Amino acid sequence: MSQRILIRGATFENKGAEAMIRSVQSGIIAAIPDAVGLLDLTRGAEWSPAQLRGLEPRAGLRYHGRGRQIIATVVGGVGRIISPRAALRCVEAVTGVDARIDFLVDITGYGVGDVWTRTGAKGLVVSSLMDDVKLLAMADVPSIYLPQAWGPFRKWQSRRSADQLLRSAMRLYARDRESLEWLKTLPSCTPEKVSLASDIAFSFEGAPREVGRELLESIGIPSDEAPLVGIVPNMRVYERTPGEGRENTYVDQLISVARHFAGELGCQVVVMPHEIKQRPAEVPDDRYLCGVITEALSSSGNLCAALNDYSAEQLKAMIGEIDLLISSRFHSIVAAMSLRVPVVSIAWAHKYRELMKSVGLREYVLEHNGLDDGMVVDMCDQAWNRRQSITESLEKHVPAHELSAVRVLNEAVALMKECLE
Repeated sequence: MSQRILIRGATFENKGAEAMIRSVQSGIIAAIPDAVGLLDLTRGAEWSPAQLRGLEPRAGLRYHGRGRQIIATVVGGVGRIISPRAALRCVEAVTGVDARIDFLVDITGYGVGDVWTRTGAKGLVVSSLMDDVKLLAMADVPSIYLPQAWGPFRKWQSRRSADQLLRSAMRLYARDRESLEWLKTLPSCTPEKVSLASDIAFSFEGAPREVGRELLESIGIPSDEAPLVGIVPNMRVYERTPGEGRENTYVDQLISVARHFAGELGCQVVVMPHEIKQRPAEVPDDRYLCGVITEALSSSGNLCAALNDYSAEQLKAMIGEIDLLISSRFHSIVAAMSLRVPVVSIAWAHKYRELMKSVGLREYVLEHNGLDDGMVVDMCDQAWNRRQSITESLEKHVPAHELSAVRVLNEAVALMKECLE
Protein backbone atom coordinates (compact mmCIF):
# COMPACT_ATOMS: atom_id res chain seq x y z
CA MET A 1 0.00 0.00 0.00
CA SER A 2 1.27 3.47 -0.86
CA GLN A 3 2.17 5.91 1.90
CA ARG A 4 0.05 9.04 1.66
CA ILE A 5 2.00 12.12 2.77
CA LEU A 6 0.04 15.36 3.07
CA ILE A 7 2.04 18.54 2.43
CA ARG A 8 0.35 21.38 4.32
CA GLY A 9 0.92 25.09 3.65
CA ALA A 10 1.45 24.40 -0.03
CA THR A 11 0.31 26.65 -2.84
CA PHE A 12 1.59 27.44 -6.30
CA GLU A 13 0.38 31.04 -6.03
CA ASN A 14 3.09 31.90 -3.52
CA LYS A 15 6.36 31.10 -5.25
CA GLY A 16 8.20 30.62 -1.98
CA ALA A 17 5.71 27.91 -1.07
CA GLU A 18 6.17 26.40 -4.52
CA ALA A 19 9.93 26.28 -3.96
CA MET A 20 9.33 24.45 -0.68
CA ILE A 21 6.92 22.04 -2.38
CA ARG A 22 9.66 21.11 -4.84
CA SER A 23 12.18 20.77 -2.00
CA VAL A 24 9.88 18.32 -0.18
CA GLN A 25 9.15 16.49 -3.40
CA SER A 26 12.82 15.93 -4.24
CA GLY A 27 14.20 15.70 -0.70
CA ILE A 28 11.50 13.65 1.05
CA ILE A 29 8.86 12.10 -1.23
CA ALA A 30 11.44 10.75 -3.68
CA ALA A 31 13.43 9.19 -0.82
CA ILE A 32 10.54 7.10 0.61
CA PRO A 33 9.48 4.00 -1.35
CA ASP A 34 5.84 4.03 -2.51
CA ALA A 35 5.26 7.51 -1.09
CA VAL A 36 2.51 9.65 -2.63
CA GLY A 37 2.63 13.40 -2.07
CA LEU A 38 -0.74 15.08 -1.54
CA LEU A 39 -1.49 18.80 -1.67
CA ASP A 40 -4.52 20.49 -0.15
CA LEU A 41 -6.46 22.42 -2.76
CA THR A 42 -6.84 26.09 -1.94
CA ARG A 43 -10.20 27.76 -2.46
CA GLY A 44 -11.01 27.94 -6.16
CA ALA A 45 -7.60 26.71 -7.26
CA GLU A 46 -7.29 24.85 -10.55
CA TRP A 47 -3.88 23.24 -10.52
CA SER A 48 -2.58 21.98 -13.83
CA PRO A 49 -0.71 18.69 -14.33
CA ALA A 50 2.35 20.78 -15.18
CA GLN A 51 2.21 22.36 -11.72
CA LEU A 52 1.49 19.14 -9.85
CA ARG A 53 4.29 17.19 -11.58
CA GLY A 54 3.83 13.87 -9.81
CA LEU A 55 1.87 15.16 -6.81
CA GLU A 56 -1.83 14.50 -6.22
CA PRO A 57 -4.45 17.09 -5.25
CA ARG A 58 -6.56 16.61 -2.14
CA ALA A 59 -9.63 18.71 -1.47
CA GLY A 60 -9.17 20.66 1.76
CA LEU A 61 -11.66 19.44 4.34
CA ARG A 62 -12.23 22.90 5.76
CA TYR A 63 -13.93 24.02 2.54
CA HIS A 64 -16.74 21.49 2.86
CA GLY A 65 -19.61 22.67 5.07
CA ARG A 66 -20.71 19.30 6.43
CA GLY A 67 -17.12 18.11 6.83
CA ARG A 68 -16.32 21.26 8.79
CA GLN A 69 -19.27 20.60 11.13
CA ILE A 70 -18.06 17.09 11.83
CA ILE A 71 -14.55 18.36 12.53
CA ALA A 72 -15.84 21.13 14.79
CA THR A 73 -17.87 18.60 16.73
CA VAL A 74 -14.91 16.33 17.35
CA VAL A 75 -12.35 19.05 18.02
CA GLY A 76 -14.74 21.04 20.17
CA GLY A 77 -15.30 18.13 22.51
CA VAL A 78 -19.05 17.64 21.93
CA GLY A 79 -18.51 14.41 20.06
CA ARG A 80 -15.51 12.95 21.80
CA ILE A 81 -17.27 9.60 22.12
CA ILE A 82 -16.61 9.35 18.37
CA SER A 83 -13.04 8.23 17.75
CA PRO A 84 -10.95 10.53 15.53
CA ARG A 85 -10.48 7.72 13.01
CA ALA A 86 -14.25 7.21 12.89
CA ALA A 87 -14.69 10.95 12.43
CA LEU A 88 -12.29 10.88 9.50
CA ARG A 89 -14.33 8.10 7.93
CA CYS A 90 -17.46 10.22 8.43
CA VAL A 91 -15.78 13.15 6.71
CA GLU A 92 -14.82 10.91 3.81
CA ALA A 93 -18.34 9.52 3.49
CA VAL A 94 -20.00 12.94 3.58
CA THR A 95 -17.54 14.91 1.43
CA GLY A 96 -16.09 12.29 -0.87
CA VAL A 97 -12.58 13.22 0.28
CA ASP A 98 -10.18 10.33 0.83
CA ALA A 99 -9.31 11.00 4.46
CA ARG A 100 -6.48 8.50 4.87
CA ILE A 101 -3.26 10.33 5.67
CA ASP A 102 -0.16 8.50 6.86
CA PHE A 103 2.02 11.52 7.59
CA LEU A 104 1.68 15.30 7.67
CA VAL A 105 4.52 17.56 6.51
CA ASP A 106 3.93 21.25 7.21
CA ILE A 107 5.77 23.88 5.14
CA THR A 108 3.60 26.89 6.00
CA GLY A 109 6.56 29.26 6.32
CA TYR A 110 4.91 31.61 8.80
CA GLY A 111 1.41 31.05 10.11
CA VAL A 112 1.42 30.83 13.90
CA GLY A 113 1.92 33.96 15.98
CA ASP A 114 0.22 37.11 17.21
CA VAL A 115 -0.03 38.64 13.74
CA TRP A 116 -2.18 35.73 12.53
CA THR A 117 -4.52 35.49 15.55
CA ARG A 118 -7.63 37.48 16.30
CA THR A 119 -10.68 37.10 18.53
CA GLY A 120 -14.13 36.92 16.98
CA ALA A 121 -17.25 38.78 18.09
CA LYS A 122 -18.24 36.04 20.56
CA GLY A 123 -14.76 35.50 21.91
CA LEU A 124 -14.02 32.65 19.53
CA VAL A 125 -10.38 32.30 18.56
CA VAL A 126 -9.60 32.28 14.87
CA SER A 127 -6.07 31.13 14.04
CA SER A 128 -4.08 29.76 11.13
CA LEU A 129 -4.44 26.21 12.47
CA MET A 130 -6.76 24.41 10.06
CA ASP A 131 -9.62 22.32 11.44
CA ASP A 132 -8.63 19.22 9.50
CA VAL A 133 -5.05 19.45 10.81
CA LYS A 134 -6.39 19.42 14.37
CA LEU A 135 -8.48 16.38 13.49
CA LEU A 136 -5.48 14.60 11.95
CA ALA A 137 -3.53 15.25 15.15
CA MET A 138 -6.35 13.78 17.23
CA ALA A 139 -6.35 10.77 14.90
CA ASP A 140 -2.67 10.22 15.76
CA VAL A 141 -1.41 11.04 12.29
CA PRO A 142 2.31 11.81 12.83
CA SER A 143 3.43 15.27 11.80
CA ILE A 144 6.61 17.23 11.27
CA TYR A 145 6.85 21.02 10.89
CA LEU A 146 9.74 21.93 8.62
CA PRO A 147 11.73 25.15 9.26
CA GLN A 148 9.53 28.21 9.50
CA ALA A 149 9.04 31.40 11.51
CA TRP A 150 7.15 31.31 14.81
CA GLY A 151 5.77 33.92 17.19
CA PRO A 152 5.57 36.29 18.85
CA PHE A 153 3.24 34.59 21.35
CA ARG A 154 2.29 37.56 23.52
CA LYS A 155 -1.43 36.94 22.91
CA TRP A 156 -2.83 34.03 24.87
CA GLN A 157 -4.73 32.86 21.79
CA SER A 158 -1.65 32.41 19.64
CA ARG A 159 0.28 30.94 22.57
CA ARG A 160 -2.42 28.34 23.17
CA SER A 161 -2.68 27.45 19.48
CA ALA A 162 1.09 27.10 19.15
CA ASP A 163 1.32 24.87 22.21
CA GLN A 164 -1.52 22.66 20.94
CA LEU A 165 0.32 22.27 17.66
CA LEU A 166 3.63 21.57 19.38
CA ARG A 167 2.10 18.86 21.59
CA SER A 168 0.81 16.99 18.54
CA ALA A 169 4.00 17.24 16.45
CA MET A 170 6.83 14.72 16.30
CA ARG A 171 9.38 17.36 15.39
CA LEU A 172 9.24 21.08 14.85
CA TYR A 173 11.93 23.35 13.39
CA ALA A 174 12.47 27.09 13.74
CA ARG A 175 14.37 28.73 10.92
CA ASP A 176 15.69 31.63 12.99
CA ARG A 177 16.84 32.20 16.56
CA GLU A 178 14.09 34.64 17.48
CA SER A 179 11.46 32.06 16.48
CA LEU A 180 13.30 29.43 18.50
CA GLU A 181 13.27 31.65 21.58
CA TRP A 182 9.52 32.15 21.26
CA LEU A 183 8.99 28.39 20.98
CA LYS A 184 11.05 27.88 24.12
CA THR A 185 8.44 29.90 26.05
CA LEU A 186 5.77 27.26 25.34
CA PRO A 187 5.04 24.67 28.05
CA SER A 188 5.38 21.74 25.63
CA CYS A 189 8.76 22.74 24.21
CA THR A 190 11.61 20.27 24.71
CA PRO A 191 15.08 20.11 23.09
CA GLU A 192 14.19 16.69 21.66
CA LYS A 193 11.18 18.07 19.82
CA VAL A 194 12.25 21.60 18.79
CA SER A 195 15.45 22.67 17.06
CA LEU A 196 16.94 25.30 14.75
CA ALA A 197 17.42 24.66 11.02
CA SER A 198 17.63 26.64 7.79
CA ASP A 199 14.79 27.07 5.33
CA ILE A 200 14.50 24.05 3.04
CA ALA A 201 14.31 26.37 0.00
CA PHE A 202 18.09 26.68 0.31
CA SER A 203 18.08 23.22 -1.31
CA PHE A 204 15.77 24.29 -4.16
CA GLU A 205 17.20 24.21 -7.69
CA GLY A 206 16.08 26.92 -10.09
CA ALA A 207 15.96 26.67 -13.85
CA PRO A 208 19.26 26.90 -15.77
CA ARG A 209 20.82 30.32 -16.17
CA GLU A 210 20.01 30.53 -19.85
CA VAL A 211 16.30 30.25 -19.01
CA GLY A 212 16.51 33.33 -16.83
CA ARG A 213 18.37 35.24 -19.52
CA GLU A 214 15.78 34.29 -22.17
CA LEU A 215 12.86 35.27 -19.92
CA LEU A 216 14.36 38.69 -19.23
CA GLU A 217 14.98 39.26 -22.93
CA SER A 218 11.36 38.31 -23.65
CA ILE A 219 10.10 41.24 -21.54
CA GLY A 220 12.42 43.75 -23.19
CA ILE A 221 15.60 43.65 -21.10
CA PRO A 222 18.57 43.43 -23.47
CA SER A 223 21.39 41.05 -22.71
CA ASP A 224 24.45 42.39 -20.86
CA GLU A 225 24.03 46.02 -21.96
CA ALA A 226 23.76 47.53 -18.45
CA PRO A 227 23.81 46.37 -14.84
CA LEU A 228 20.49 44.88 -13.77
CA VAL A 229 18.63 45.74 -10.54
CA GLY A 230 15.61 43.69 -9.44
CA ILE A 231 12.73 44.84 -7.24
CA VAL A 232 10.34 42.29 -5.66
CA PRO A 233 7.40 44.00 -3.89
CA ASN A 234 5.06 42.33 -1.41
CA MET A 235 1.33 42.89 -0.96
CA ARG A 236 1.67 42.04 2.76
CA VAL A 237 3.89 45.12 3.22
CA TYR A 238 1.57 47.26 1.09
CA GLU A 239 -1.38 46.25 3.30
CA ARG A 240 0.53 47.30 6.41
CA THR A 241 1.59 50.78 5.26
CA PRO A 242 -0.59 53.89 4.82
CA GLY A 243 -1.92 55.12 1.50
CA GLU A 244 -3.45 53.60 -1.63
CA GLY A 245 -1.85 52.88 -4.96
CA ARG A 246 0.99 55.20 -5.87
CA GLU A 247 0.36 57.23 -2.69
CA ASN A 248 1.19 54.27 -0.46
CA THR A 249 4.33 55.00 1.58
CA TYR A 250 5.96 51.69 0.70
CA VAL A 251 5.17 51.94 -3.01
CA ASP A 252 6.42 55.53 -3.09
CA GLN A 253 9.78 54.36 -1.69
CA LEU A 254 10.05 51.61 -4.31
CA ILE A 255 9.27 54.11 -7.06
CA SER A 256 12.07 56.32 -5.76
CA VAL A 257 14.45 53.35 -5.77
CA ALA A 258 13.50 52.41 -9.32
CA ARG A 259 13.88 56.02 -10.48
CA HIS A 260 17.31 56.26 -8.83
CA PHE A 261 18.71 53.16 -10.50
CA ALA A 262 17.00 53.48 -13.88
CA GLY A 263 17.48 57.25 -14.22
CA GLU A 264 20.42 58.49 -12.18
CA LEU A 265 22.62 55.37 -12.40
CA GLY A 266 21.55 54.18 -15.85
CA CYS A 267 20.84 50.60 -14.74
CA GLN A 268 18.24 48.29 -16.17
CA VAL A 269 15.49 47.69 -13.60
CA VAL A 270 13.10 44.73 -13.55
CA VAL A 271 10.11 44.60 -11.19
CA MET A 272 8.93 41.04 -10.56
CA PRO A 273 6.32 39.30 -8.40
CA HIS A 274 6.70 36.39 -6.01
CA GLU A 275 2.95 35.93 -5.55
CA ILE A 276 1.00 35.11 -8.71
CA LYS A 277 -2.69 34.36 -8.15
CA GLN A 278 -5.00 32.65 -10.58
CA ARG A 279 -7.73 35.20 -9.82
CA PRO A 280 -5.88 38.45 -9.07
CA ALA A 281 -8.95 40.52 -9.93
CA GLU A 282 -10.62 39.28 -6.72
CA VAL A 283 -7.65 39.89 -4.43
CA PRO A 284 -4.65 41.63 -6.07
CA ASP A 285 -1.27 39.90 -5.99
CA ASP A 286 2.25 41.29 -6.28
CA ARG A 287 1.72 42.04 -9.97
CA TYR A 288 -0.58 44.89 -8.97
CA LEU A 289 2.34 46.59 -7.22
CA CYS A 290 4.64 45.86 -10.17
CA GLY A 291 2.12 47.61 -12.41
CA VAL A 292 1.81 50.66 -10.15
CA ILE A 293 5.60 51.08 -10.06
CA THR A 294 6.10 50.73 -13.81
CA GLU A 295 3.17 53.03 -14.59
CA ALA A 296 4.64 55.73 -12.37
CA LEU A 297 7.90 55.51 -14.36
CA SER A 298 6.39 54.83 -17.77
CA SER A 299 8.66 57.39 -19.42
CA SER A 300 11.79 55.52 -18.35
CA GLY A 301 13.20 53.26 -21.02
CA ASN A 302 15.23 51.30 -18.50
CA LEU A 303 12.35 49.78 -16.53
CA CYS A 304 10.41 46.58 -17.27
CA ALA A 305 7.95 44.45 -15.33
CA ALA A 306 7.74 40.65 -15.32
CA LEU A 307 3.98 40.08 -15.22
CA ASN A 308 3.54 36.59 -16.66
CA ASP A 309 2.65 33.39 -14.80
CA TYR A 310 6.14 32.21 -13.84
CA SER A 311 7.15 29.09 -11.97
CA ALA A 312 9.41 29.24 -8.91
CA GLU A 313 12.21 27.75 -11.04
CA GLN A 314 11.84 30.49 -13.65
CA LEU A 315 11.81 33.30 -11.10
CA LYS A 316 14.92 31.96 -9.41
CA ALA A 317 16.67 31.78 -12.79
CA MET A 318 15.80 35.44 -13.43
CA ILE A 319 17.05 36.44 -9.98
CA GLY A 320 20.33 34.76 -10.86
CA GLU A 321 20.86 37.35 -13.62
CA ILE A 322 20.44 40.34 -11.29
CA ASP A 323 23.29 42.45 -9.92
CA LEU A 324 21.32 43.69 -6.89
CA LEU A 325 17.95 42.55 -5.55
CA ILE A 326 15.70 44.82 -3.45
CA SER A 327 13.01 42.59 -2.01
CA SER A 328 10.22 42.24 0.53
CA ARG A 329 9.51 38.57 -0.28
CA PHE A 330 11.33 36.17 2.03
CA HIS A 331 11.91 33.36 -0.45
CA SER A 332 13.10 35.64 -3.22
CA ILE A 333 15.78 36.70 -0.72
CA VAL A 334 16.60 33.04 -0.07
CA ALA A 335 16.84 32.51 -3.84
CA ALA A 336 19.20 35.47 -4.21
CA MET A 337 21.37 34.30 -1.32
CA SER A 338 21.69 30.79 -2.71
CA LEU A 339 22.86 32.31 -6.00
CA ARG A 340 25.17 34.77 -4.16
CA VAL A 341 23.26 37.77 -5.52
CA PRO A 342 23.59 40.91 -3.31
CA VAL A 343 20.29 41.69 -1.63
CA VAL A 344 18.51 44.43 0.34
CA SER A 345 15.34 43.75 2.34
CA ILE A 346 12.30 45.79 3.37
CA ALA A 347 10.81 43.72 6.19
CA TRP A 348 7.37 43.32 7.76
CA ALA A 349 8.27 40.53 10.23
CA HIS A 350 11.22 39.33 12.28
CA LYS A 351 11.98 36.52 9.81
CA TYR A 352 13.63 39.02 7.44
CA ARG A 353 15.89 40.52 10.09
CA GLU A 354 16.93 37.11 11.31
CA LEU A 355 17.72 35.80 7.84
CA MET A 356 19.78 38.84 6.84
CA LYS A 357 21.58 38.82 10.19
CA SER A 358 22.51 35.15 9.70
CA VAL A 359 24.58 36.04 6.62
CA GLY A 360 26.15 39.20 8.03
CA LEU A 361 23.80 41.63 6.27
CA ARG A 362 21.70 43.02 9.13
CA GLU A 363 22.56 46.58 8.08
CA TYR A 364 20.70 46.05 4.79
CA VAL A 365 17.24 45.58 6.34
CA LEU A 366 14.64 48.31 6.80
CA GLU A 367 11.36 47.91 8.69
CA HIS A 368 8.21 48.62 6.69
CA ASN A 369 6.80 50.88 9.43
CA GLY A 370 9.88 53.08 9.68
CA LEU A 371 10.34 54.26 6.11
CA ASP A 372 11.35 57.91 5.70
CA ASP A 373 11.92 59.83 2.48
CA GLY A 374 15.12 58.74 0.86
CA MET A 375 15.93 56.09 3.48
CA VAL A 376 15.46 53.12 1.15
CA VAL A 377 17.32 54.84 -1.69
CA ASP A 378 20.26 55.59 0.59
CA MET A 379 20.50 52.01 1.83
CA CYS A 380 20.17 50.57 -1.68
CA ASP A 381 22.83 52.96 -2.90
CA GLN A 382 25.20 51.79 -0.17
CA ALA A 383 24.51 48.17 -1.09
CA TRP A 384 25.13 48.94 -4.76
CA ASN A 385 28.53 50.38 -3.97
CA ARG A 386 29.39 47.44 -1.72
CA ARG A 387 28.16 44.63 -3.94
CA GLN A 388 31.47 42.80 -3.86
CA SER A 389 31.66 42.74 -0.05
CA ILE A 390 28.03 41.57 0.16
CA THR A 391 28.77 38.72 -2.23
CA GLU A 392 31.79 37.77 -0.15
CA SER A 393 29.61 37.68 2.97
CA LEU A 394 27.14 35.41 1.18
CA GLU A 395 29.96 33.14 0.04
CA LYS A 396 31.07 32.85 3.66
CA HIS A 397 27.72 32.23 5.37
CA VAL A 398 25.26 30.68 2.89
CA PRO A 399 26.94 27.22 2.59
CA ALA A 400 25.98 26.56 6.22
CA HIS A 401 22.33 27.26 5.34
CA GLU A 402 22.52 24.92 2.36
CA LEU A 403 23.98 22.10 4.47
CA SER A 404 21.35 22.67 7.16
CA ALA A 405 18.52 22.49 4.61
CA VAL A 406 19.76 19.14 3.34
CA ARG A 407 20.25 17.87 6.89
CA VAL A 408 16.69 18.68 7.97
CA LEU A 409 15.23 16.97 4.89
CA ASN A 410 17.30 13.87 5.66
CA GLU A 411 16.15 13.94 9.28
CA ALA A 412 12.53 14.16 8.12
CA VAL A 413 13.02 11.14 5.85
CA ALA A 414 14.52 9.12 8.71
CA LEU A 415 11.65 10.01 11.06
CA MET A 416 9.02 9.24 8.47
CA LYS A 417 10.53 5.88 7.52
CA GLU A 418 10.59 4.94 11.20
CA CYS A 419 6.90 5.81 11.53
CA LEU A 420 5.75 4.28 8.27
CA GLU A 421 7.56 0.95 8.55
